[in-house]
Amino acid sequence: LGAQESKLLGIRFASKRPISDRIPACEEATRFVDAGWCFRGSVAPMYCLPSFIVAGAQKAATGWLRQWLSMHPELAQGGDHEIHYFDALPGAKDPLRTWATQYLPNFPATDATRFTFEKTPDYLPNATALAAIRTLLPSVKLVFLLRNPTSRAYSAFQHHCRRLRFGAELDGPSRTRLRGRNPGASTVHFRLESTREEWSRTEPLLPPCSPVDFDHFVVPRLNTTRLATWGLYARQLARARFPDSQLYVGFVETALAKSDTFLDDLVSWLGLRRFDFAKLPTFLDALGRTQLRRPGLSGAFHNFLMTVNLNMVHKHNVAPLLPLTKQTLDDFYRPHNRQLDNFLLYRAPAIAVFPPRKQATTNLTASVPRGGGVALKGTLLPSTWAQ
Repeated sequence: LGAQESKLLGIRFASKRPISDRIPACEEATRFVDAGWCFRGSVAPMYCLPSFIVAGAQKAATGWLRQWLSMHPELAQGGDHEIHYFDALPGAKDPLRTWATQYLPNFPATDATRFTFEKTPDYLPNATALAAIRTLLPSVKLVFLLRNPTSRAYSAFQHHCRRLRFGAELDGPSRTRLRGRNPGASTVHFRLESTREEWSRTEPLLPPCSPVDFDHFVVPRLNTTRLATWGLYARQLARARFPDSQLYVGFVETALAKSDTFLDDLVSWLGLRRFDFAKLPTFLDALGRTQLRRPGLSGAFHNFLMTVNLNMVHKHNVAPLLPLTKQTLDDFYRPHNRQLDNFLLYRAPAIAVFPPRKQATTNLTASVPRGGGVALKGTLLPSTWAQ
């Protein structure tokens, strides 16, 4: 910015971050708004746009990552869990028209020494949302956690089932479930992908949902339902169209197995000082998952409820995938997983990844070249992924 423009907008710099005394008009936003910019507020002392976004994938431990990053002394989480601004823009979907009233208020800040961030995993598969992010926050960093797409699809199914978004068709006055051609199969509808008329004929499935219902819903719709297509990561990353240096991709299976190393690597990439996450107090919830211990009396009550929540245990006590369903999904995802591997290893080597690329040489997969024999090729993919 030139000195005259900075004076006009009332902009000064603190910790190398611009702080504006007023919010730019819509026509000025493309020049005077970006990731990390702070603006004086009427309610909070100031508001600071996020410096990075945890943008995917859904059901890939993004909630876990949000909780741990929010404990870093230089970070402040914006919004409540997920904001869903860029994937639910009103009107003509122009983020420059409503950012000041609908997005910026999610990021109050006491001073400019803490950096804000948000977590909305639905951004990754949404090309329109990613384009809107580029328009408003062109220099923002994006963090993606990727999970085995087969297990991610089944986890997403159970996630929506717990929210009563899956229903089985009913057979007229008898109110019995309609059966498909195969034993145990029902005509299952997904509320987010059904018409109002279709959904009116259903009765919600109660969690945990059956792997049979999952099989008969997802297998005929592999190329259409979001349960399946949201696992086509290579396609989604390729159309993000951000500079590779602004993207970070972590594989969940490795990140959770080496959580301290992963968090250190991510914090370093974000340019923050190292923080010892291992010293934070934790406990095991009723599902055996490690949770951060909340402070205070209300926190102690919450911690206790998490250890004895039998309803949560029941809803998460899901039967494993049917072997044939798993094989079908693995076969569907295998070429897409290879595309992802090649994309990160060769086409986009500037994208930061975890585990680091240097470890790809230790993860070897065998392939048969045209001339016969066996060739070994490095891979970033965890061993549980279809390759």
